[in-house]
Amino acid sequence: MIREYLKNEISNLKPAKISREVLENLYREIQHVLDWCLNNLMLDVCSHYIELLDDLASKLAKVRLAKSVDFTISEDSIDKEVINLSLGIVERYFKLTLKGFVDSEGYVAVVVKSSDLVVDGKHFSKGALTTLKIHKALLLEKLGYIDIVS
Repeated sequence: MIREYLKNEISNLKPAKISREVLENLYREIQHVLDWCLNNLMLDVCSHYIELLDDLASKLAKVRLAKSVDFTISEDSIDKEVINLSLGIVERYFKLTLKGFVDSEGYVAVVVKSSDLVVDGKHFSKGALTTLKIHKALLLEKLGYIDIVS
């Protein structure tokens, strides 16, 4: 599944469509490999596989962003900072997704860092453990209000 997705992503000029079904299939494939590693006590293989997934997620995020942005940004451009910030969020999204931290409904577990946080009308105190939609969680994490459990 990973091979097919990568082949599709690399061979097209536009970003490949990633449906919830594709993500779930990728997650199942990754989980299958990690289960095999753990069941066969191949922890070094698991560690190496996780490192490869991290690298893959970073490169995949960069490729998808490059495809989405059809222009080159100069080193001294103010846009570079915004693009790098966006890229960091996209990379984090791929890493969380590929490692199975995003559930089938698009939620992730988070720990609240701020003293009083209000999300969708719900109040959370510092240290609270809850779940949030991945897109909200990524932004709140970048702002320093929460930590995503990973």
